Amino acid sequence: MHPYLNTAVKAARRAGDIIVRGLARFEGMETATKGLNDFVTNIDLAAESAIIETLRDAAPPISCTGSRRSPFPLPARWPGAWSMR
Repeated sequence: MHPYLNTAVKAARRAGDIIVRGLARFEGMETATKGLNDFVTNIDLAAESAIIETLRDAAPPISCTGSRRSPFPLPARWPGAWSMR
């Protein structure tokens, strides 16, 4: 497999583990409103942070754009970016 694909799978598994553990503790879930009928939980943010951390550790110069946070800056001469939707 391509190294970036391996990295993406690793990031997705870390995020999935956080989501599964978070759902087991449903009582502690905190929610906020992003927009009309658009909500975000502390579990969403923790999972997205884990993904970003994993991607940054493996490929630091690549920008990360998530659905829960604003995009991180893309270096001027870098041809790619990670997008989490």
